[in-house]
Amino acid sequence: MFVFFLIVFSLLIAYLFNFYIIKRRSYPPGPFPLPIFGNAYSLLWSSQEDLIHQWKAQYGDIMTVWFGSLPMITIHDSKLIYDTFVKDGESYAGRITKKWNELMRPGHGGLVFSEGPLWRENRRFALHVFRNLGLGRNIMQERVLEDVCGLIEHVSTEVRNGKIEFNLFDEIDLAVGSIINSMTFGYRFSRANRSEFERMKKVASEAMVLGASPLQRTMEPHYQYFRYLPVFSGTYDKVVKLCANMREILNNQIENHKKGIDLESTEEPTDYVEAFLRQKHKLDNEGVKDHNFSDNQLYSALLDLWLAGQETTATTLACKKLMLNSMNSSPIPG
Repeated sequence: MFVFFLIVFSLLIAYLFNFYIIKRRSYPPGPFPLPIFGNAYSLLWSSQEDLIHQWKAQYGDIMTVWFGSLPMITIHDSKLIYDTFVKDGESYAGRITKKWNELMRPGHGGLVFSEGPLWRENRRFALHVFRNLGLGRNIMQERVLEDVCGLIEHVSTEVRNGKIEFNLFDEIDLAVGSIINSMTFGYRFSRANRSEFERMKKVASEAMVLGASPLQRTMEPHYQYFRYLPVFSGTYDKVVKLCANMREILNNQIENHKKGIDLESTEEPTDYVEAFLRQKHKLDNEGVKDHNFSDNQLYSALLDLWLAGQETTATTLACKKLMLNSMNSSPIPG
Protein backbone atom coordinates (compact mmCIF):
# COMPACT_ATOMS: atom_id res chain seq x y z
CA MET A 1 0.00 0.00 0.00
CA PHE A 2 2.84 2.36 0.87
CA VAL A 3 4.45 1.72 -2.52
CA PHE A 4 1.16 2.50 -4.27
CA PHE A 5 0.79 5.85 -2.51
CA LEU A 6 4.45 6.61 -3.20
CA ILE A 7 3.89 6.02 -6.93
CA VAL A 8 0.73 8.17 -6.94
CA PHE A 9 2.50 10.93 -5.01
CA SER A 10 5.46 10.82 -7.39
CA LEU A 11 3.18 11.05 -10.44
CA LEU A 12 1.34 13.98 -8.89
CA ILE A 13 4.61 15.81 -8.18
CA ALA A 14 5.77 15.12 -11.76
CA TYR A 15 2.47 16.46 -13.16
CA LEU A 16 2.61 19.62 -11.05
CA PHE A 17 6.26 20.21 -11.89
CA ASN A 18 5.55 19.84 -15.61
CA PHE A 19 2.45 22.06 -15.48
CA TYR A 20 3.76 24.86 -13.24
CA ILE A 21 7.48 24.89 -14.00
CA ILE A 22 8.10 23.49 -17.48
CA LYS A 23 4.88 24.16 -19.38
CA ARG A 24 4.01 27.62 -18.04
CA ARG A 25 7.59 28.82 -18.49
CA SER A 26 7.23 28.84 -22.30
CA TYR A 27 4.14 31.12 -22.25
CA PRO A 28 3.57 34.80 -21.40
CA PRO A 29 2.62 35.54 -17.76
CA GLY A 30 -0.97 35.31 -16.61
CA PRO A 31 -3.24 34.52 -13.67
CA PHE A 32 -2.34 31.51 -11.56
CA PRO A 33 -4.14 28.38 -12.87
CA LEU A 34 -5.37 25.42 -10.86
CA PRO A 35 -4.52 21.89 -12.00
CA ILE A 36 -7.24 20.42 -14.25
CA PHE A 37 -9.43 23.57 -14.08
CA GLY A 38 -6.88 26.19 -15.13
CA ASN A 39 -8.37 29.70 -14.79
CA ALA A 40 -11.90 28.65 -15.74
CA TYR A 41 -12.86 28.50 -12.06
CA SER A 42 -12.52 32.30 -11.87
CA LEU A 43 -15.40 32.72 -14.32
CA LEU A 44 -17.75 31.12 -11.80
CA TRP A 45 -17.44 34.15 -9.52
CA SER A 46 -16.81 37.10 -11.85
CA SER A 47 -17.79 38.16 -15.36
CA GLN A 48 -15.31 37.46 -18.14
CA GLU A 49 -15.14 41.15 -19.08
CA ASP A 50 -14.27 42.25 -15.54
CA LEU A 51 -11.64 39.54 -15.19
CA ILE A 52 -9.97 40.40 -18.50
CA HIS A 53 -9.67 44.06 -17.48
CA GLN A 54 -8.33 43.07 -14.07
CA TRP A 55 -5.81 40.60 -15.50
CA LYS A 56 -4.71 43.02 -18.23
CA ALA A 57 -3.90 45.66 -15.61
CA GLN A 58 -1.85 43.10 -13.70
CA TYR A 59 -0.08 41.14 -16.46
CA GLY A 60 0.06 43.54 -19.42
CA ASP A 61 -1.05 43.51 -23.05
CA ILE A 62 0.02 39.89 -23.70
CA MET A 63 -0.99 37.24 -21.19
CA THR A 64 -1.87 33.56 -20.95
CA VAL A 65 -5.22 32.32 -19.64
CA TRP A 66 -5.67 28.59 -19.07
CA PHE A 67 -8.89 26.68 -19.72
CA GLY A 68 -8.16 23.31 -18.20
CA SER A 69 -4.74 22.35 -19.58
CA LEU A 70 -5.30 24.41 -22.73
CA PRO A 71 -3.40 27.73 -22.82
CA MET A 72 -4.96 30.73 -24.57
CA ILE A 73 -2.72 33.73 -25.28
CA THR A 74 -4.65 37.00 -25.36
CA ILE A 75 -3.52 40.34 -26.86
CA HIS A 76 -4.89 43.67 -25.64
CA ASP A 77 -3.06 46.35 -27.64
CA SER A 78 -4.59 47.56 -30.92
CA LYS A 79 -1.26 48.13 -32.71
CA LEU A 80 0.04 44.74 -31.62
CA ILE A 81 -3.20 43.06 -32.73
CA TYR A 82 -2.89 44.75 -36.14
CA ASP A 83 0.78 43.78 -36.52
CA THR A 84 0.04 40.19 -35.48
CA PHE A 85 -3.18 39.33 -37.30
CA VAL A 86 -3.05 41.70 -40.29
CA LYS A 87 0.58 42.32 -41.19
CA ASP A 88 1.66 38.82 -40.18
CA GLY A 89 -1.75 37.15 -40.57
CA GLU A 90 -0.46 34.18 -42.58
CA SER A 91 1.65 33.02 -39.64
CA TYR A 92 -1.42 32.96 -37.37
CA ALA A 93 -3.97 31.54 -39.81
CA GLY A 94 -3.79 28.04 -38.31
CA ARG A 95 -6.33 26.52 -35.94
CA ILE A 96 -5.84 24.15 -33.05
CA THR A 97 -7.58 20.79 -33.27
CA LYS A 98 -10.35 21.20 -30.71
CA LYS A 99 -11.52 17.97 -29.12
CA TRP A 100 -15.16 19.07 -28.93
CA ASN A 101 -15.18 19.31 -32.73
CA GLU A 102 -15.11 15.53 -32.85
CA LEU A 103 -18.76 15.83 -31.82
CA MET A 104 -19.71 19.21 -33.26
CA ARG A 105 -17.93 19.23 -36.62
CA PRO A 106 -17.18 15.68 -37.84
CA GLY A 107 -13.78 15.47 -39.46
CA HIS A 108 -12.82 18.85 -37.96
CA GLY A 109 -14.44 20.53 -40.95
CA GLY A 110 -16.24 23.82 -41.48
CA LEU A 111 -14.94 27.32 -42.16
CA VAL A 112 -13.86 28.47 -38.69
CA PHE A 113 -11.97 25.63 -37.02
CA SER A 114 -10.74 23.69 -40.06
CA GLU A 115 -7.08 23.72 -41.04
CA GLY A 116 -4.77 23.37 -44.04
CA PRO A 117 -6.01 22.57 -47.58
CA LEU A 118 -9.55 21.84 -46.33
CA TRP A 119 -9.82 25.34 -44.84
CA ARG A 120 -8.14 27.13 -47.75
CA GLU A 121 -10.23 25.47 -50.46
CA ASN A 122 -13.56 25.80 -48.69
CA ARG A 123 -12.89 29.36 -47.55
CA ARG A 124 -12.00 30.34 -51.13
CA PHE A 125 -15.09 28.52 -52.43
CA ALA A 126 -17.42 30.20 -49.89
CA LEU A 127 -16.08 33.67 -50.73
CA HIS A 128 -16.47 32.94 -54.46
CA VAL A 129 -20.09 31.81 -54.00
CA PHE A 130 -21.09 34.73 -51.77
CA ARG A 131 -19.46 37.26 -54.10
CA ASN A 132 -21.47 35.78 -56.96
CA LEU A 133 -24.56 36.14 -54.78
CA GLY A 134 -23.79 39.83 -54.31
CA LEU A 135 -21.39 40.13 -51.37
CA GLY A 136 -19.77 43.56 -51.56
CA ARG A 137 -22.05 44.71 -54.41
CA ASN A 138 -25.37 46.53 -54.75
CA ILE A 139 -27.23 43.25 -55.23
CA MET A 140 -26.42 42.31 -51.63
CA GLN A 141 -27.86 45.60 -50.48
CA GLU A 142 -31.05 44.76 -52.36
CA ARG A 143 -31.23 41.37 -50.60
CA VAL A 144 -30.83 43.02 -47.20
CA LEU A 145 -33.34 45.77 -48.03
CA GLU A 146 -36.01 43.17 -48.78
CA ASP A 147 -35.87 41.99 -45.20
CA VAL A 148 -35.51 45.53 -43.86
CA CYS A 149 -38.69 46.50 -45.72
CA GLY A 150 -40.40 43.41 -44.34
CA LEU A 151 -39.37 44.37 -40.80
CA ILE A 152 -40.62 47.95 -41.24
CA GLU A 153 -43.91 46.79 -42.74
CA HIS A 154 -44.47 44.35 -39.87
CA VAL A 155 -43.77 47.01 -37.25
CA SER A 156 -46.04 49.50 -39.06
CA THR A 157 -48.84 46.94 -39.20
CA GLU A 158 -48.47 46.20 -35.49
CA VAL A 159 -48.65 49.93 -34.69
CA ARG A 160 -51.72 50.42 -36.92
CA ASN A 161 -53.38 47.53 -35.09
CA GLY A 162 -52.93 49.36 -31.81
CA LYS A 163 -49.92 47.51 -30.40
CA ILE A 164 -47.72 49.96 -28.50
CA GLU A 165 -45.10 47.60 -27.04
CA PHE A 166 -43.23 44.75 -28.67
CA ASN A 167 -39.71 43.32 -28.67
CA LEU A 168 -37.91 44.87 -31.63
CA PHE A 169 -34.89 42.65 -30.98
CA ASP A 170 -36.97 39.60 -31.95
CA GLU A 171 -37.81 41.27 -35.26
CA ILE A 172 -34.16 42.17 -35.93
CA ASP A 173 -33.25 38.60 -35.00
CA LEU A 174 -35.70 37.18 -37.51
CA ALA A 175 -34.54 39.57 -40.25
CA VAL A 176 -30.89 38.57 -39.76
CA GLY A 177 -31.77 34.87 -39.74
CA SER A 178 -33.88 35.31 -42.85
CA ILE A 179 -30.99 36.93 -44.76
CA ILE A 180 -28.59 34.16 -43.69
CA ASN A 181 -31.07 31.49 -44.73
CA SER A 182 -31.71 33.13 -48.10
CA MET A 183 -27.95 33.07 -48.80
CA THR A 184 -27.44 29.50 -47.60
CA PHE A 185 -30.68 27.71 -48.55
CA GLY A 186 -32.33 30.14 -50.95
CA TYR A 187 -35.46 31.05 -49.00
CA ARG A 188 -36.52 33.47 -46.28
CA PHE A 189 -38.30 32.82 -43.03
CA SER A 190 -41.94 33.80 -42.77
CA ARG A 191 -43.19 36.07 -40.01
CA ALA A 192 -46.50 34.23 -40.18
CA ASN A 193 -44.77 30.98 -39.22
CA ARG A 194 -41.71 31.57 -37.06
CA SER A 195 -41.35 28.02 -35.76
CA GLU A 196 -38.52 27.01 -38.13
CA PHE A 197 -36.50 30.14 -37.37
CA GLU A 198 -37.15 29.87 -33.63
CA ARG A 199 -35.83 26.32 -33.61
CA MET A 200 -32.70 27.38 -35.50
CA LYS A 201 -32.27 30.36 -33.20
CA LYS A 202 -32.67 28.20 -30.09
CA VAL A 203 -29.86 25.80 -30.99
CA ALA A 204 -27.61 28.69 -32.11
CA SER A 205 -28.13 30.45 -28.78
CA GLU A 206 -27.54 27.25 -26.81
CA ALA A 207 -24.33 26.62 -28.74
CA MET A 208 -23.03 30.12 -27.94
CA VAL A 209 -23.89 29.76 -24.23
CA LEU A 210 -22.29 26.33 -24.00
CA GLY A 211 -19.21 27.53 -25.86
CA ALA A 212 -18.66 30.20 -23.20
CA SER A 213 -19.28 27.82 -20.29
CA PRO A 214 -16.28 27.45 -17.94
CA LEU A 215 -17.11 23.75 -17.49
CA GLN A 216 -17.23 23.14 -21.25
CA ARG A 217 -13.91 24.94 -21.74
CA THR A 218 -12.30 23.01 -18.91
CA MET A 219 -13.41 19.74 -20.51
CA GLU A 220 -12.01 20.70 -23.94
CA PRO A 221 -8.68 18.81 -23.94
CA HIS A 222 -10.09 15.57 -22.50
CA TYR A 223 -13.88 15.65 -22.57
CA GLN A 224 -13.97 11.85 -23.06
CA TYR A 225 -12.67 11.45 -19.49
CA PHE A 226 -14.47 14.39 -17.88
CA ARG A 227 -17.82 13.04 -19.06
CA TYR A 228 -17.75 10.43 -16.30
CA LEU A 229 -17.28 12.95 -13.47
CA PRO A 230 -20.43 14.16 -11.64
CA VAL A 231 -19.69 17.87 -12.06
CA PHE A 232 -19.08 17.60 -15.82
CA SER A 233 -21.44 14.83 -16.97
CA GLY A 234 -24.38 17.21 -17.31
CA THR A 235 -22.40 19.52 -19.60
CA TYR A 236 -21.38 16.57 -21.77
CA ASP A 237 -25.00 15.44 -22.08
CA LYS A 238 -26.03 18.99 -23.10
CA VAL A 239 -23.36 19.10 -25.82
CA VAL A 240 -24.37 15.70 -27.20
CA LYS A 241 -28.05 16.68 -27.27
CA LEU A 242 -27.24 20.03 -28.88
CA CYS A 243 -25.13 18.37 -31.58
CA ALA A 244 -27.96 15.95 -32.37
CA ASN A 245 -30.48 18.79 -32.64
CA MET A 246 -28.20 20.85 -34.90
CA ARG A 247 -27.53 17.92 -37.21
CA GLU A 248 -31.23 17.07 -37.43
CA ILE A 249 -32.24 20.65 -38.31
CA LEU A 250 -29.51 21.35 -40.86
CA ASN A 251 -29.54 17.90 -42.47
CA ASN A 252 -33.32 18.07 -42.89
CA GLN A 253 -32.94 21.43 -44.62
CA ILE A 254 -30.21 20.05 -46.86
CA GLU A 255 -32.26 16.97 -47.83
CA ASN A 256 -35.34 19.07 -48.57
CA HIS A 257 -33.28 21.47 -50.67
CA LYS A 258 -31.67 18.63 -52.65
CA LYS A 259 -35.08 17.71 -54.07
CA GLY A 260 -35.28 20.99 -55.98
CA ILE A 261 -31.68 21.17 -57.25
CA ASP A 262 -30.60 20.22 -60.78
CA LEU A 263 -27.03 19.08 -60.18
CA GLU A 264 -26.30 19.12 -63.92
CA SER A 265 -27.47 22.70 -64.45
CA THR A 266 -25.04 25.20 -66.00
CA GLU A 267 -26.85 28.23 -64.60
CA GLU A 268 -25.46 30.21 -61.68
CA PRO A 269 -26.40 28.70 -58.29
CA THR A 270 -28.89 30.72 -56.28
CA ASP A 271 -27.52 29.83 -52.83
CA TYR A 272 -24.53 28.32 -51.02
CA VAL A 273 -25.95 24.82 -50.56
CA GLU A 274 -26.81 24.51 -54.25
CA ALA A 275 -23.32 25.67 -55.25
CA PHE A 276 -21.68 23.24 -52.81
CA LEU A 277 -23.75 20.23 -53.88
CA ARG A 278 -23.13 20.95 -57.56
CA GLN A 279 -19.39 21.22 -56.94
CA LYS A 280 -19.44 17.95 -54.97
CA HIS A 281 -21.42 16.27 -57.78
CA LYS A 282 -18.93 17.51 -60.37
CA LEU A 283 -15.89 16.25 -58.46
CA ASP A 284 -17.55 12.87 -57.83
CA ASN A 285 -18.35 12.45 -61.52
CA GLU A 286 -14.79 13.36 -62.46
CA GLY A 287 -13.53 10.60 -60.19
CA VAL A 288 -11.62 12.94 -57.91
CA LYS A 289 -10.79 11.03 -54.74
CA ASP A 290 -10.50 12.51 -51.25
CA HIS A 291 -11.74 15.95 -52.30
CA ASN A 292 -12.81 18.50 -49.71
CA PHE A 293 -16.52 18.64 -50.60
CA SER A 294 -18.27 16.10 -48.39
CA ASP A 295 -21.63 15.94 -46.62
CA ASN A 296 -19.88 16.46 -43.28
CA GLN A 297 -18.06 19.51 -44.61
CA LEU A 298 -21.31 21.01 -45.91
CA TYR A 299 -22.99 20.50 -42.53
CA SER A 300 -20.02 21.97 -40.63
CA ALA A 301 -19.77 24.99 -42.94
CA LEU A 302 -23.48 25.74 -42.54
CA LEU A 303 -23.13 25.42 -38.78
CA ASP A 304 -20.29 27.96 -38.80
CA LEU A 305 -22.21 30.37 -41.04
CA TRP A 306 -25.21 30.22 -38.73
CA LEU A 307 -23.34 30.50 -35.44
CA ALA A 308 -20.98 33.22 -36.67
CA GLY A 309 -23.66 35.17 -38.52
CA GLN A 310 -26.82 34.99 -36.45
CA GLU A 311 -25.90 35.80 -32.86
CA THR A 312 -23.12 38.30 -33.54
CA THR A 313 -24.99 40.32 -36.18
CA ALA A 314 -28.35 40.45 -34.40
CA THR A 315 -26.74 41.35 -31.07
CA THR A 316 -24.58 44.07 -32.64
CA LEU A 317 -27.60 45.65 -34.37
CA ALA A 318 -29.60 45.53 -31.14
CA CYS A 319 -26.74 47.14 -29.20
CA LYS A 320 -26.50 49.91 -31.81
CA LYS A 321 -30.24 50.49 -31.43
CA LEU A 322 -29.90 50.75 -27.65
CA MET A 323 -26.98 53.17 -28.00
CA LEU A 324 -28.94 55.37 -30.41
CA ASN A 325 -31.97 55.35 -28.12
CA SER A 326 -29.74 56.32 -25.20
CA MET A 327 -28.18 59.17 -27.19
CA ASN A 328 -31.56 60.42 -28.38
CA SER A 329 -33.03 60.39 -24.87
CA SER A 330 -30.05 62.15 -23.27
CA PRO A 331 -30.50 65.83 -22.45
CA ILE A 332 -28.60 68.17 -24.74
CA PRO A 333 -26.20 70.31 -22.72
CA GLY A 334 -26.32 74.07 -23.03
